[in-house]
Amino acid sequence: MSRHEASAGRARVAVVTGGGRGIGQETCYELARRGVVVIPLDCGVSLDGHSTGEPVAEAVASRIRASGGVARASDASVTEREAVRALFRAVVDEFGSLDMVINFAGILRLPRFLEADQEDWETVLDVHLNGYLNVLSEALPIMTDSGFGRVVGVTSGVGLARTNVEGVAYSAAKRAVAALTWEMRDVLSADVRVNAISPLAATRMVTAVVPEGVFDFAAMPQPADMAPVAAYLASEDAGDWAAGQVVFSAGSELCLISPPRLTEIIRSEGTLDLAGALGTIVPVVLNPAERGQQTTGGFGPRFANVFDEAVTPVRNPGGGHVVVVSDDTVLNESLAKNLRVWGRTTTFLRSCQDFSRAEETLSDVVAERGRFDALVVALGEPAGAGDDEGSWEQVVDSHRGVVRFIVANSAWLRAAGRIAAQRAWPLRATFVTRATSSGGRTAAQALAQVARCVNETPADVEVNVMAVGVESASVSDTDPLAALVARQVCAEDTRALRGAELAVGRGWIGIRNHPQSMATASLGGIDIPEWVDAAFQLAVGRPPRSRIAKRLNPAGSGS
Repeated sequence: MSRHEASAGRARVAVVTGGGRGIGQETCYELARRGVVVIPLDCGVSLDGHSTGEPVAEAVASRIRASGGVARASDASVTEREAVRALFRAVVDEFGSLDMVINFAGILRLPRFLEADQEDWETVLDVHLNGYLNVLSEALPIMTDSGFGRVVGVTSGVGLARTNVEGVAYSAAKRAVAALTWEMRDVLSADVRVNAISPLAATRMVTAVVPEGVFDFAAMPQPADMAPVAAYLASEDAGDWAAGQVVFSAGSELCLISPPRLTEIIRSEGTLDLAGALGTIVPVVLNPAERGQQTTGGFGPRFANVFDEAVTPVRNPGGGHVVVVSDDTVLNESLAKNLRVWGRTTTFLRSCQDFSRAEETLSDVVAERGRFDALVVALGEPAGAGDDEGSWEQVVDSHRGVVRFIVANSAWLRAAGRIAAQRAWPLRATFVTRATSSGGRTAAQALAQVARCVNETPADVEVNVMAVGVESASVSDTDPLAALVARQVCAEDTRALRGAELAVGRGWIGIRNHPQSMATASLGGIDIPEWVDAAFQLAVGRPPRSRIAKRLNPAGSGS
């Protein structure tokens, strides 16, 4: 019996969503070669999500059966939770278990930010994020009850280190998938794992995005080159390190991707004049940290004691106008106070979820009050997000409102961008997201990715979008938050923080780096050598299991 088979003598059972084409299809074939029972799930849609009626899942299943394997097909959609539940239950009824789910289902829409409509955003996010949530919600109870299971999600480089101006919703969705995967790291038993891969291959998504002639697609890794790592993460072969990890694959190389981590943490409580101190902290600490994606500390103090000094307020005799979309009266009062220091007047608007309504509301503001210079969108946190998230069920439930939250924030930025572009007004904008919950942290990361993508989108006017995750629930941190946001949308020195992942915590403000490559294994081929497991154990700071065993039993007595 191979190690890819269950100890009870039966083959492992896998569902591969998006299994009718591309990497999903090749992963089905790879699993079948390993003796796994395979259920390709694919509803047969075009790249942009419209039905083609093609029975692509059945074609893959038929080929597996013709080669001597065991396969069934499903044309369900991951966006239909009841259909996912019914399929998973049917799989267990027929084959006795559901051991692996690999979630390749995905679509892509390519309009640039100002042209993408609400349906584009909702459809892309629904497939990539809500579909992933449906898979987790229905697979993990089965796996937890059986004591074994692997879920492998799929993210993308354009949701991590890179940006994407052709389809910002896709980029936001893929960051959300990565963030959710990291959130699952510590809430599952040791034998039930959730990981994600970020593949680089000449798929139909890549060829649709990259202009012809930019790459030699024949020289790129092919979809079949991604299948071994997907199968590896879905098997018992990947050790203890493979829990809540994102793994980039270029076929012959695998790279662990680390989540955003704090690189600079600056005191905010008990300061005489934090707003004034930011005049030193932003250019001396935060800007270099964002530029280099690491701290510049560790060599000696970088500034004098600005925390106990009062600074003459900055005055802007030319004035200015900031629109704030927020239902938080305490934050609104603090923002109004801090923006007055910069000579800005403020219009406060109530939140809404609708693209057209957001643009109509902002147009009415312009008709009544004239030009606005900046936009602050502070919508709190996703609906349903909570603070007590010690279980995987709570983490998943905390994400149920993330799609609507991302869409609502993007609606206001798109509306402001369209109005500013029509009138050739430079625009500053900041997303403020409460990130004290699992869903809130994911939403904050996704909106930071939106900001980065929008900043890189070619435009006739200057656009600078920033993002702040509020990781404190204390009212005492509201004034520091407002001081930081006011400086973001008013000061010249904060242009270097466009797209930065800023944070406000209990008694501090700080900055995180973007997701980064942590350790790369060069394989010299697409097969996964046994040494990869021990090497990645070391890379994540855990000794290999053989070393643990030796330390626990140095005499080798076997007792």
